[in-house]
Amino acid sequence: MEQQTRQPPALSGCIALVLLGLIVWWCFVRIPSSPNTTTLPTSKLSPEELREHRQTFSTIVEPQLKEYRSLFLKALQGWQLIFRDLSKGRISRTQAYELLHKLEKVAKALQTFSWTIPESLPDDVYKLLQEARIQYSTAAYSFVNAIQQAKEYLDTDSAKAYTLANEHIDTVSESLARAGQAINNAKKKLGFR
Repeated sequence: MEQQTRQPPALSGCIALVLLGLIVWWCFVRIPSSPNTTTLPTSKLSPEELREHRQTFSTIVEPQLKEYRSLFLKALQGWQLIFRDLSKGRISRTQAYELLHKLEKVAKALQTFSWTIPESLPDDVYKLLQEARIQYSTAAYSFVNAIQQAKEYLDTDSAKAYTLANEHIDTVSESLARAGQAINNAKKKLGFR
């Protein structure tokens, strides 16, 4: 009989960790799928149909987007104020840490903020708004990571934590810009000027 080679414990642990990560992603982070009913792209709609979709966007989607973006920008201003005040000696490292801890709760709420994309919207607009949702999710996730790294930096003076915090903030800015671009493209497709 041939003996089976056993996997090293480290490899088994890595495989288990990857599987656990996929399960967590599936349960908490997955993005809703496209609508079940196929809708026409905006290029195939009549002016009247486009007007109706603009109305849907204006009354349902846009208020949610404005609220989310406003909350996100307010949180980012909080981040900037903390580090401006820290660098000018207006607050101590301990105070900055406490403020970051409070800001982390806000950032985590941004991760779970939910906004509705009506399935009745044209397929191309729906996909652009899904892209915006993904980018906002990425931005919120990166913001939480930036805050955690900044707290570690304040605790340990770790240059690595400082660098990682800045990299995460760069990702936040890039993701917010991509989300904004996707929303602008959706609005253009609907005929907004």
